[in-house]
Amino acid sequence: MERAPVRTIVSRGLRRRCGRCGAKRIFRTYFQLHERCPRCGYKFEREEGFFTGVYLVNYAVTAVLLVVEIFAFLLWASANEGDVSLAPWLIGGALIAILCPLLVYPIASRRGPPSTSPPAPSTPSKKPKPLKTTTARARPERSEA
Repeated sequence: MERAPVRTIVSRGLRRRCGRCGAKRIFRTYFQLHERCPRCGYKFEREEGFFTGVYLVNYAVTAVLLVVEIFAFLLWASANEGDVSLAPWLIGGALIAILCPLLVYPIASRRGPPSTSPPAPSTPSKKPKPLKTTTARARPERSEA
């Protein structure tokens, strides 16, 4: 199967579809992917530690949105000479901190197909050469002359 362009893979991921073939219904529940794509059979589960990136994406998106909200509050407060209620901004920040990871997780956990480049050639395993065993030879005695 030919690899789709990155733009197509990202578009499919944002629509919660298989990055390889675009199939729907790849999620068992909101947070849990099926083991394989129902159409092309692509295996979604990866090696241990793979989801560290998903958590990093979730954290980064949430942190950036919270920083943007803080700057928006500071700009709004300076434009209104400090006469601004803090409560709506705190509620907005709490909603971002709670809802953003819930909304971003399915998108961040959606992976594209693997690279179609050929695998790196493996080096043939060489058997270690056996050690040469030599029998002890008797040394000729030297005569002192």
